[in-house]
Amino acid sequence: LVARQGLGISTYEDMERAMKIFCNGAKMNAQEMAFKLAVGSGLGFTLAQCMSEIHIIEGRPSIGATLQLSIARSRGVRHEWVETTRTRATLRLLIPGEAEPRDTTWTIEMARESRLVKEGKDGSNWAKFPDAMLRARCITTGIRMWCPEVLGMTLYDPEEIREAAQVEQVVAVRSAQTV
Repeated sequence: LVARQGLGISTYEDMERAMKIFCNGAKMNAQEMAFKLAVGSGLGFTLAQCMSEIHIIEGRPSIGATLQLSIARSRGVRHEWVETTRTRATLRLLIPGEAEPRDTTWTIEMARESRLVKEGKDGSNWAKFPDAMLRARCITTGIRMWCPEVLGMTLYDPEEIREAAQVEQVVAVRSAQTV
């Protein structure tokens, strides 16, 4: 694995040294670090960015909405906020090579229907910062929907994965082979 600016990790010992430098006290194993480096090196991140900006949650890589938008902007995507309030946000993406802008809207009602807003839970980010949470949802949804190629993979905001883990119900399905 080679992160931007030539830092290479080719042996387990290299990984252990890097873990001591970047994971000082963090609960991270070599496999998680390798996964972060593999994802981050593909996005052109430095080792420090890989360790601090990529999160592995429920086995999925994630980076925050702000960094996802920064990556998209560095690859030519322009954006503007059509609307941003505590109850509604609309993001307009202007994608190179496409004549029409692409809009993505999230409302607080959509968040409630998706069970993201926990009524009566005053400490949640949705309760404290609904405008920021709606903007984050617009960014991650808009990039996945309209220009997933700018990231080269499906990435989620850490908050999305945590929320999905709380909302999803896992159903075991057995398949029977028909004769």
